[in-house]
Amino acid sequence: MHTQFGKHSSRRSTFTPESATFLNIFITAVCAWIFVRLAGKVEKGRTDAFDNRILRALRHPENPAIPIGPKWLPDVVQDLTTLGGGTNLTISTLIVIGSLLLNRRFRAAGFLVLSLGS
Repeated sequence: MHTQFGKHSSRRSTFTPESATFLNIFITAVCAWIFVRLAGKVEKGRTDAFDNRILRALRHPENPAIPIGPKWLPDVVQDLTTLGGGTNLTISTLIVIGSLLLNRRFRAAGFLVLSLGS
């Protein structure tokens, strides 16, 4: 068996292709089931007590308005949160689509556009 570096690999897969495919489908199905169950509980408000306990554990008991941790941490977390905002995602997606088109990877660019549209 050749690896990308041209060396022989002495390690063999313990799964047949069929069992590896089945395992991937099974893990995906279990994760989807867990997500659906958890989303239903979140939507009905059944996780509010758990969420509030975690939020209170990350704040000073004497003044819940003050978070635990260094003073710079809230700014860093806010900056990380904004990375998932619509503007940043749109700009980064356009950059990726542009680079795919420049490299003549039309199928990959089309797949990205279709996946974002879905």
